[in-house]
Amino acid sequence: MAGPQLAAAAAAARAPPQGDVTVTVEAPSFSSRRLVAATPILAPPERVWEALTDYDGLGTFIPSLVENRCLERRERGAVLYQVGAQDVALGVKFRAACTLEIREHPRGLPPRLLAPPAYQPPAPFGFNLGFVPPPLAAAGSSAYPWPSQSLPGQPVLGDLTFDLVKGDFEAFRGLWRVQQGVSGPASAWLVYCLHVRPQAWLPVGLIQDRISREVVTNLRAVRRHVEVLHHTRPATAAAAAAGQRSRQTQQPQQQPQQRPRGVSGA
Repeated sequence: MAGPQLAAAAAAARAPPQGDVTVTVEAPSFSSRRLVAATPILAPPERVWEALTDYDGLGTFIPSLVENRCLERRERGAVLYQVGAQDVALGVKFRAACTLEIREHPRGLPPRLLAPPAYQPPAPFGFNLGFVPPPLAAAGSSAYPWPSQSLPGQPVLGDLTFDLVKGDFEAFRGLWRVQQGVSGPASAWLVYCLHVRPQAWLPVGLIQDRISREVVTNLRAVRRHVEVLHHTRPATAAAAAAGQRSRQTQQPQQQPQQRPRGVSGA
């Protein structure tokens, strides 16, 4: 088993159970954290893609967003302004605003743009060092977190990456990965990866657990929204094209493949 796979397995073994959403947390440095979370969804992958690319509507079903605005729509993505809020401690509410660049990768993100999980070996003399620097082979400081909770062997409908343009964090980047679920084309598997480093005045350890809980809440909300969407509204043409493209990748086709396009209203 390769190094990244060993690290992912070790991280999964250490992760506490979170019901139907699993979360792992890594500490690549004293001031930053990587979170990877995943959940099954009882709806086709194209419906998940449709919901996440509803850039104008994200704030209607993601609880942590108190404001969400699509500033610019692009052929394969968008620029979003988002404001999130959460309780930190003793009644103090942490509010953060970010402008994010969203990019759609219908065939999935190339592995060279992903940072392998930070492997933490047994601490010498019983001391817990708290973090291990990321491998030198990682794709630099702009690499996206490794989606360690992806389903092996299951087709990837697409990845949505997000990068901080400006805002209240030193670093904030990650991706959403949409896969076919274990029950076949009528099911999906959603992975969320985040690399976050807050401003120096806010210790990351103070908000780590709250961010983890927020991610669990958000993924559950996305799952509920997609499943309701699937059972109450027909798929849009863009979502149908996404599903067709995902099926085409499973066998050679004579016709050019269609890529999913973001639908109006991540």
